[in-house]
Amino acid sequence: MAQKLTSKQQWFAGVVFILVAVAVLVYAAFPRANISNQPTQGNRLYQAIISVLLALLGTLVATLFAMVFNPIKGWLRGHIFHPNSDPSLRILLFGASGSGKSAFADHVLTIKPLVPMKSSPNFTIRSGKLVVNGLRPEEILLADYHGQKPSQVTSCIPDEFAGPPGERSIDAIVFFVDLIPRVEDPKTNKVFDDRRLLAWLAEHPGERIKERLEQHKFYISDAVLEILFEAVHSTRLREVRLLVTKSDLLRRASSEGVFGPEGQSIEEYTTSFFAAVESRIRAACIENSSPIDGSPINCSTHFISLRDESARLMFYELLQKLAPALHRELNGRSKVVGQH
Repeated sequence: MAQKLTSKQQWFAGVVFILVAVAVLVYAAFPRANISNQPTQGNRLYQAIISVLLALLGTLVATLFAMVFNPIKGWLRGHIFHPNSDPSLRILLFGASGSGKSAFADHVLTIKPLVPMKSSPNFTIRSGKLVVNGLRPEEILLADYHGQKPSQVTSCIPDEFAGPPGERSIDAIVFFVDLIPRVEDPKTNKVFDDRRLLAWLAEHPGERIKERLEQHKFYISDAVLEILFEAVHSTRLREVRLLVTKSDLLRRASSEGVFGPEGQSIEEYTTSFFAAVESRIRAACIENSSPIDGSPINCSTHFISLRDESARLMFYELLQKLAPALHRELNGRSKVVGQH
């Protein structure tokens, strides 16, 4: 399908056309013979006008070419250079504000930073390299959605990370939940430290935990999951994880009597709060598993803390599962292409 020009591109094209017409008229109106042999004042004026017009024309043509070429380049990237042939591992981080997505990305990608962080009002993309299987490092891209309306992820997700619609390149989705949110001092805007945060929670533990759970239910509702999977699903999507973050803080809250289980481990106690969210995510994974090759989307729940090795170990184990699956798919794709 032909690429349509925007109104700005059409305006530039019109200016270029007018300049070309003026240049032709000027060229036809002035005498052309023996200009170099008769350097009269009129000839010099004629040459100056032609030079200025050519300079303006060249600048505008270059500008117009750039404006038209960028959309064409995007089309070529999406249709000729197939996004699913990209060997980088792409993981979408999704969850309510303050649940630990950004801190997690910074924590697990501290080795060999690759490219500067890219940000938009609703997305932050981080990139790094880690050795997963063998000696060759894998390129890892993490995208953190931090918009206030989770249903808008479809219109906000950048194609440079996810690939064009219908040909997505995301390998995993990681959902983040917590029972204890990040809280800031309203006077100084400083984040509460652990001691002050637990004191804040102890004032109304039931009410504040319930409020936090409602935020997670809003962010990971059935409707949002349907929209999210519709937006990012492809045959590359193999892993979905639900991470319960700040496990160290949960254990401390339990040991200090702020809240906690009776005859249960803190993991079992906390899991009961997120049973409904976990059930929704598992149902979405089953519904969106690929019927083409019969490969299911694996779904699992993990407790992590950024103050020990649990987050890095979980992330490394995830990459070990993703890398071979991606390489098998790319090898299979290259064989199919080679047969045509």
